[in-house]
Amino acid sequence: MTTTATNDRTSAVANGFTPIPFNFQAASGDEIGVIRDNVPEFGTYTVVLNGDGTGSVTPLVDWGTSAVTIFSDPSFEQSSVFPRFAPFFPDQIEATLDRMARTIISLKNRLDRSAPDATLRTDMAGTGGAGLVGTLGGYSLQQRLANPGIAGAVAATPPNPPFTNGAHYASLQWLLNGADPAAWYAAQFAGNHATEVFSAGIVVPSTATHYQTNAVAVYMRSDRAQPLNGGDVALFSDATSNADNGAVFALNTVANDTTGKTGQVLSIEMDYNVSAPDTDVNGINMVIVSTTGGALTGNRIAYAARGVFSAASQWSHGFYTDDGSVEIYGLWLGSQTAVPGTARNSQKIAFSAYKADNTRLNATINGSSTGSLQFSLGLDTGSFEFMNVARSAFFALIGPNGLSLPIVAAASIGNAPAGFLNIFVDSADNKVKTKDSAGVVVILTN
Repeated sequence: MTTTATNDRTSAVANGFTPIPFNFQAASGDEIGVIRDNVPEFGTYTVVLNGDGTGSVTPLVDWGTSAVTIFSDPSFEQSSVFPRFAPFFPDQIEATLDRMARTIISLKNRLDRSAPDATLRTDMAGTGGAGLVGTLGGYSLQQRLANPGIAGAVAATPPNPPFTNGAHYASLQWLLNGADPAAWYAAQFAGNHATEVFSAGIVVPSTATHYQTNAVAVYMRSDRAQPLNGGDVALFSDATSNADNGAVFALNTVANDTTGKTGQVLSIEMDYNVSAPDTDVNGINMVIVSTTGGALTGNRIAYAARGVFSAASQWSHGFYTDDGSVEIYGLWLGSQTAVPGTARNSQKIAFSAYKADNTRLNATINGSSTGSLQFSLGLDTGSFEFMNVARSAFFALIGPNGLSLPIVAAASIGNAPAGFLNIFVDSADNKVKTKDSAGVVVILTN
């Protein structure tokens, strides 16, 4: 058999159990591989070779109308042995040369597919391809490598095309398995488009078996000490606003669920693997640096939970720590400033409410430099209100008119804990009374 074909794969649409022919040449059925719907097949087909090395693949299970790619997967082992002074027959020499040709053809085509040109992109985006698309500024990577004379070729200047308006545009794009960033973006943002320097997309099939699929992955290891206040960054972003009323996002992510599906989870997860006990870990470190030389007047919010797109867009919890996940404090507020030799109260927790005339009232809690807990009301005429769980009854009010206690039946008041007294106003006679842990009632007023 003489290897004459220079291709190494055939793409087709399956038809159940019907054999699928291929026109490239192989030495044996063991050197044939099959990809069905972008997933490698193993043990679900048989191979029949013709005398010239071409042949067909027959499914052992119903492949339906799957997209099928049959490809040459030659062994790179050199198994030919020519003893010294022995006669060498033509078929032995030809078989060795055929194997060499098939391995070269396979390597060449693998390299071609790793740098796809326009013809191959069309083939690979079809029913039998892997859906891999790659372009650099209007030219394929293969074209740039082959012709350094192209403006912006890899061997000369990196691609730097002008900004493009109108349709969705990406200067560099890598897609897998039918991903369509332009359609996805338009669906997410009401038919609008984006201009992108680089975009990557992937559709993960339901048959995927890998532990994880990454549209873009960055891996780094640093073997040096921290340089000054900087450090080595696996993923870096630098965005600058340069216009009046500009809006710039250094990082903006969108996670979507699908209507009709159940048990879905949307999140941003940041994991920290700590092996050394003295390692400092800052989960999210927000640092603001002012270069104005004066006071800042704009809002500066380190964390904000917002629901701005509809009335139904609300978080169930603004801040949550899982039970047992925090060793010391679930929330820790330090002082506003630290001045040696000067006492400072802690920062305040503010609780904002609005009156009917839209006046905002802020009640606050903070720790004092004497170790006490300070409560500040939103109004001088405000009060501390202690209510039941249903917020339907007051246990006590502390306001500008003093302490207010509820009027209740003595029988409805339980015994006080050991060492305490329950104080109440008896509805039978409107007298202030106490009840101790043994249930003894004492009148405090006549």
